Amino acid sequence: MSAVSQKIMVVDDEQATLSMTSEYLKNWKYQTDIFTDPIEALMHFEKNSTHYPVVLTDIRMPDMGGLELARKMLRVKPDVKIILMTAFEITANELERSLPSIKYDQVLQEPFPLRVLHDRVKEILN
Repeated sequence: MSAVSQKIMVVDDEQATLSMTSEYLKNWKYQTDIFTDPIEALMHFEKNSTHYPVVLTDIRMPDMGGLELARKMLRVKPDVKIILMTAFEITANELERSLPSIKYDQVLQEPFPLRVLHDRVKEILN
């Protein structure tokens, strides 16, 4: 599947991070749907999960954190690939306890080089 036909959901409560991440993904020819509200993102995902092979989400957000959002999305679509982004430290053990299906290498520690994001998305989609 070509990048242009791939749609990626990006969820982050910080508009600047959301805009920057989305712009870079668009530059790499991926389509993006962006959400600042994780609850709204989940409702949209529940209705449109087949459109998203990959979801990028911040771990810490108000109302619903990224780990909870990922758990709920995986219940809807068990094969969706989740990439977690965080400016806070999270250990492999914490991740394993919270979300065993997510590997520690699927966590991008902010700030991360955008090339790392590109490589991670490309790797997941291929």
